[in-house]
Amino acid sequence: ITRAISGGATDPIVNKTYNDAAVILKHYDLVKGVLTIDDGDKMTYSVKVTDDKDKVTTATFEVTINSVSVSEQILLGAPSNTTNEYRFFGVANSFARYRAGATGTELARSNSDKIDFLYFYNSAGSVGNALYSPNYNFSAGTGWATEVSSWTTKKETVYLLTDLSLSAFDGLTTKTFFDELDALTWTSAVDRMPNLEASQVLAYKRGDGKRGFILVAATAANATTGVLTVKVKAEL
Repeated sequence: ITRAISGGATDPIVNKTYNDAAVILKHYDLVKGVLTIDDGDKMTYSVKVTDDKDKVTTATFEVTINSVSVSEQILLGAPSNTTNEYRFFGVANSFARYRAGATGTELARSNSDKIDFLYFYNSAGSVGNALYSPNYNFSAGTGWATEVSSWTTKKETVYLLTDLSLSAFDGLTTKTFFDELDALTWTSAVDRMPNLEASQVLAYKRGDGKRGFILVAATAANATTGVLTVKVKAEL
């Protein structure tokens, strides 16, 4: 078995006969971090098998390394916006968005297990543009209380407001992405982040422990025609 990373040198990692007790080896250079790999690198394994009659079979396997997924701009309509009817989204399926209600396509109630973030605009009180956890406890008759009551899955997501700037968010590499996340303390995390402002960067953590950052690119000015625009960098 040989291995090459991103077109680099090809290294033999296993060269054993079938009856060798150590025919299957763990790749300790990867496990212990001795070998450096980055997002986007391609790892190619070639396996060559020769039998006792010198018959040869070769197979090649290629794996692309990804630990962080980056979204395009995600546009979410305010609750009465009829031009943009997307109110919810998740990391799954390339940050797919979903609609409220019981008719039409891309409905949240049919995809609740894929939704990590809820958006709602409320001019009352001190809420404004806000992101919610899918399992947020809306009071009866408010927000998305009626909508989420039809969901079979209500995932958990909590948020923190960070001090990262827009340029710092854009500049996050794989290493700095995880360094920033690992430095956070989640004891003050909340299941609703209200009063969102343009250029803010939020950190989030899902119920399964996966984390990421959300850049608020633009906020809605009202509940009828407004649109929230965000960009996400998500741990895979």
